[in-house]
Amino acid sequence: MISKNDEYILAVALSNERIASEVVARAIDASADAAAAQAALDIITDSAKERKEIREYLIVATASRSVGEEIAEQQEIVVECLEYQAAANIANNAALNAAQAKVKALSAKAREYLIVAMANRAAANRVADEIDAAGAVAAGIADAI
Repeated sequence: MISKNDEYILAVALSNERIASEVVARAIDASADAAAAQAALDIITDSAKERKEIREYLIVATASRSVGEEIAEQQEIVVECLEYQAAANIANNAALNAAQAKVKALSAKAREYLIVAMANRAAANRVADEIDAAGAVAAGIADAI
């Protein structure tokens, strides 16, 4: 879980507290079952507009289109996996597996750009670790029976 202090540092880097809260909400690693996945999704404001805005703020904060998009994409994949898990529908298994195949750890370049954007190596590494952990949990979601 990303600490309030790290969230504050991220908010300063992004120049937007609400967007930082959404980034933090997407770094969720609690998805033991469909109910837990739904509870995690209830915290997230997920819309095309919101995803675009998060992506844009990450691009500006990191001063890199590729890095901002990489971070945003990994968070979108986590949300997608949680949505499939929350639905607990066997018909979603193939789509879940396809989404899980796209999960990957943030690159060293993304981590370095995040460090520069946040101006705090330790906080940026903790945020990146939480994003990676959320991806790892999403990749481990079991198919619906």
